[in-house]
Amino acid sequence: MKKYLIISLLSLFFVFVSCNNDDDTPPTCGCDSKTINDVSVAEVDNLVATIGYRHNEEFYSAYDVEYNNHFMIVVRTSEPSNLIWIIVVCNEDFLNNEFDYLKEETYEGERPQIAFSGKLKKICYIPPSNASYSFDLVKLTSIEAL
Repeated sequence: MKKYLIISLLSLFFVFVSCNNDDDTPPTCGCDSKTINDVSVAEVDNLVATIGYRHNEEFYSAYDVEYNNHFMIVVRTSEPSNLIWIIVVCNEDFLNNEFDYLKEETYEGERPQIAFSGKLKKICYIPPSNASYSFDLVKLTSIEAL
């Protein structure tokens, strides 16, 4: 009986140890999610990309505060269009403080035009907007002020 009890306890121990709760499955959205596409916007493209910093402000509604205090890239076509692609930067340390002046709430200058490339990630929270806006996240692999 004692032998049976020890074997049972050991079996339970191995079951609990082998059932590890550390799940290595990446999240389905956010900066740590899988890459959904590579992106590259260069000066020669028919696109204009600018970078800015979003302070504590409403974008579409009072409930839209998920991406306050983040750098954001806005991409538009160079021709008149109302299609706007808003991309939140995941790896702000990659910017090496180059655009930190944009964090100043008193900065009133133009957003600098950039060329960039990176890995697109699925955004978790999509603010309510009309169909002309698109939202993503990006882990930058290159960025250059133009």
